[in-house]
Amino acid sequence: MALSRLLFAVPMLLSGVAALNAQTLSAIGSGTTTTSAGDCHCALHHPSLPPQPYTAEFKTTQVQVLSNGVTITRVNIEKHAKDAQGRTYLEQQVVRATDRPLVTEFRVQDDSAGTDLSWNSESKTASLIRGPGKEEHHGCWATESGHMRWVYDAPRAPRPAITQTLAPRANAVPTEHEDLGTRTIEGVEAKGARITRTIPAGTIGNDGPLVSHIEFWTAVKLGLLLEQVIDDPQMGKSTRETTLLSLSDPDPALFQPPADYEVKTETAHQIPCPE
Repeated sequence: MALSRLLFAVPMLLSGVAALNAQTLSAIGSGTTTTSAGDCHCALHHPSLPPQPYTAEFKTTQVQVLSNGVTITRVNIEKHAKDAQGRTYLEQQVVRATDRPLVTEFRVQDDSAGTDLSWNSESKTASLIRGPGKEEHHGCWATESGHMRWVYDAPRAPRPAITQTLAPRANAVPTEHEDLGTRTIEGVEAKGARITRTIPAGTIGNDGPLVSHIEFWTAVKLGLLLEQVIDDPQMGKSTRETTLLSLSDPDPALFQPPADYEVKTETAHQIPCPE
């Protein structure tokens, strides 16, 4: 991958909650869930954490200054919630095209029941996937359409041992990691870290070093990314901040689509595991 693409990918990889929690929490669950498109339907929280209820709202502002001095500012709003049963809720705005209205997408996941419910503000249809429940996390499963599959303990071919020592890549980007300790954000303790990446002069035609910084603060007990600042000379600056955080149980109506939506259900069944 070219270095310019790598620097573009870094903010995208670290902007999601799951990507950052992978560094501060252990892996989510023992099974994997994939779709035909390869999307990961991971939980929005770590299953071993106690079901601490919360409602949180976030604002992400991305500012990019073009070479002609024009500034492009994009603002995205997200809402996350978890109830005492452990169900998670995600609401986020999606810009699909400049000539189309803003669309809000909603998603509710219940790991214990194995359900994944999603809908958006554009259509009047909700999709409910009934996957394997918490006590059924074994073997292999698939929906009737085959678009979603779960593989928990399928046999895997042993990987050959690597005996050679791999030399570092000549174009590797120097990276520094810094532990920022803990601080309180909206009454919740958060753990911080900073990643600094430097592209040396001349690597991609640059006449000086390109230094990018990523700083993030995660509430480990909640599994939430509370603050994040990405400062990249190529992509601009992106800031994520918490605008609301409540530790009370959210309204149960939040976890259901509007009453006038049609709910289309697809149920998973156990299938033979691939050999």
